Amino acid sequence: MRKIVPFIALCLAAFTATIDAPQVVTLEGTFIDTKCYGMSDKNSGNNHMLPGADGKMMEVPNCASACSMTGIPTGLLQKNGDVVIMVTPTTQLSAYMAQEARVTGKKVFGGGIMPDKIEVKDGRSWKEVKITTMM
Repeated sequence: MRKIVPFIALCLAAFTATIDAPQVVTLEGTFIDTKCYGMSDKNSGNNHMLPGADGKMMEVPNCASACSMTGIPTGLLQKNGDVVIMVTPTTQLSAYMAQEARVTGKKVFGGGIMPDKIEVKDGRSWKEVKITTMM
Protein backbone atom coordinates (compact mmCIF):
# COMPACT_ATOMS: atom_id res chain seq x y z
CA MET A 1 0.00 0.00 0.00
CA ARG A 2 2.85 2.41 0.80
CA LYS A 3 4.28 1.98 -2.69
CA ILE A 4 1.00 2.53 -4.51
CA VAL A 5 0.14 5.88 -2.85
CA PRO A 6 3.23 7.70 -4.23
CA PHE A 7 2.56 6.13 -7.64
CA ILE A 8 -1.04 7.40 -7.65
CA ALA A 9 0.12 10.84 -6.53
CA LEU A 10 2.69 10.92 -9.34
CA CYS A 11 0.05 9.90 -11.91
CA LEU A 12 -2.36 12.59 -10.68
CA ALA A 13 0.38 15.24 -10.82
CA ALA A 14 1.31 14.25 -14.37
CA PHE A 15 -2.36 14.26 -15.45
CA THR A 16 -2.98 17.68 -13.86
CA ALA A 17 0.15 19.16 -15.47
CA THR A 18 -1.06 17.92 -18.86
CA ILE A 19 -4.47 19.54 -18.42
CA ASP A 20 -3.14 22.86 -17.10
CA ALA A 21 -0.35 23.37 -19.63
CA PRO A 22 -1.72 24.36 -23.05
CA GLN A 23 0.16 22.91 -25.99
CA VAL A 24 2.21 25.48 -27.94
CA VAL A 25 2.13 24.85 -31.68
CA THR A 26 3.14 26.52 -34.94
CA LEU A 27 0.65 26.10 -37.76
CA GLU A 28 0.64 27.29 -41.36
CA GLY A 29 -2.27 27.91 -43.66
CA THR A 30 -4.45 30.60 -45.20
CA PHE A 31 -6.65 33.04 -43.29
CA ILE A 32 -10.34 32.54 -44.11
CA ASP A 33 -13.63 33.95 -42.95
CA THR A 34 -15.40 31.05 -41.28
CA LYS A 35 -18.96 32.06 -42.21
CA CYS A 36 -18.55 32.09 -46.00
CA TYR A 37 -16.12 29.17 -45.98
CA GLY A 38 -18.73 27.24 -43.99
CA MET A 39 -21.23 27.86 -46.83
CA SER A 40 -18.77 26.70 -49.51
CA ASP A 41 -15.17 25.54 -49.35
CA LYS A 42 -14.66 27.49 -52.59
CA ASN A 43 -14.84 30.68 -50.49
CA SER A 44 -11.26 30.42 -49.26
CA GLY A 45 -10.07 33.60 -51.00
CA ASN A 46 -10.98 37.20 -50.23
CA ASN A 47 -13.64 37.43 -52.98
CA HIS A 48 -16.59 35.08 -52.46
CA MET A 49 -19.37 33.66 -54.57
CA LEU A 50 -22.69 34.10 -52.80
CA PRO A 51 -26.36 33.93 -53.84
CA GLY A 52 -27.79 37.33 -54.76
CA ALA A 53 -31.33 38.54 -54.15
CA ASP A 54 -32.40 36.87 -57.41
CA GLY A 55 -30.90 33.54 -56.30
CA LYS A 56 -28.10 33.69 -58.87
CA MET A 57 -24.52 33.41 -57.69
CA MET A 58 -22.59 36.65 -57.68
CA GLU A 59 -19.02 37.57 -56.78
CA VAL A 60 -18.65 39.69 -53.66
CA PRO A 61 -15.27 41.51 -53.71
CA ASN A 62 -13.29 41.62 -50.44
CA CYS A 63 -16.01 39.62 -48.68
CA ALA A 64 -13.61 37.87 -46.26
CA SER A 65 -12.11 41.21 -45.17
CA ALA A 66 -15.59 42.70 -44.70
CA CYS A 67 -16.77 39.70 -42.68
CA SER A 68 -13.65 39.91 -40.54
CA MET A 69 -14.33 43.58 -39.84
CA THR A 70 -17.82 42.71 -38.59
CA GLY A 71 -16.36 40.24 -36.08
CA ILE A 72 -16.95 36.93 -37.84
CA PRO A 73 -14.24 34.56 -36.57
CA THR A 74 -11.13 34.15 -38.68
CA GLY A 75 -9.94 30.64 -39.35
CA LEU A 76 -6.59 29.26 -40.44
CA LEU A 77 -7.21 26.81 -43.29
CA GLN A 78 -4.35 24.31 -43.21
CA LYS A 79 -3.15 22.40 -46.28
CA ASN A 80 -4.71 19.19 -44.92
CA GLY A 81 -8.14 20.89 -44.95
CA ASP A 82 -8.41 21.37 -41.18
CA VAL A 83 -9.61 24.79 -39.97
CA VAL A 84 -8.32 26.21 -36.70
CA ILE A 85 -10.22 29.15 -35.21
CA MET A 86 -8.10 32.18 -34.29
CA VAL A 87 -8.83 33.23 -30.69
CA THR A 88 -7.92 36.88 -31.15
CA PRO A 89 -9.81 40.03 -32.20
CA THR A 90 -10.65 39.17 -35.79
CA THR A 91 -10.79 42.79 -36.93
CA GLN A 92 -7.00 42.92 -36.59
CA LEU A 93 -6.68 40.22 -39.25
CA SER A 94 -9.02 41.71 -41.88
CA ALA A 95 -6.13 43.09 -43.98
CA TYR A 96 -4.58 39.62 -44.18
CA MET A 97 -7.54 37.52 -45.30
CA ALA A 98 -6.69 34.90 -47.96
CA GLN A 99 -2.98 35.35 -47.27
CA GLU A 100 -0.59 32.56 -46.34
CA ALA A 101 0.07 32.75 -42.62
CA ARG A 102 2.14 31.11 -39.90
CA VAL A 103 0.72 31.20 -36.38
CA THR A 104 2.48 30.25 -33.16
CA GLY A 105 0.39 30.00 -30.05
CA LYS A 106 -1.42 27.88 -27.54
CA LYS A 107 -4.02 25.32 -28.59
CA VAL A 108 -7.18 25.95 -26.60
CA PHE A 109 -10.29 23.96 -25.81
CA GLY A 110 -12.44 23.43 -28.87
CA GLY A 111 -9.57 23.33 -31.36
CA GLY A 112 -8.77 27.03 -31.53
CA ILE A 113 -5.40 28.70 -31.22
CA MET A 114 -4.60 31.72 -29.05
CA PRO A 115 -1.76 33.31 -31.03
CA ASP A 116 1.44 34.60 -29.47
CA LYS A 117 2.89 35.38 -32.90
CA ILE A 118 1.32 35.78 -36.33
CA GLU A 119 3.29 36.10 -39.55
CA VAL A 120 2.14 36.46 -43.15
CA LYS A 121 4.07 35.54 -46.26
CA ASP A 122 5.69 38.57 -47.88
CA GLY A 123 7.32 37.33 -51.06
CA ARG A 124 9.79 34.68 -49.91
CA SER A 125 10.00 35.84 -46.31
CA TRP A 126 7.63 36.14 -43.37
CA LYS A 127 6.42 39.48 -41.95
CA GLU A 128 5.16 39.67 -38.38
CA VAL A 129 1.66 41.01 -37.84
CA LYS A 130 1.27 43.06 -34.68
CA ILE A 131 -1.84 42.06 -32.78
CA THR A 132 -3.32 42.99 -29.45
CA THR A 133 -4.59 39.90 -27.69
CA MET A 134 -7.65 39.74 -25.55
CA MET A 135 -5.88 38.14 -22.65
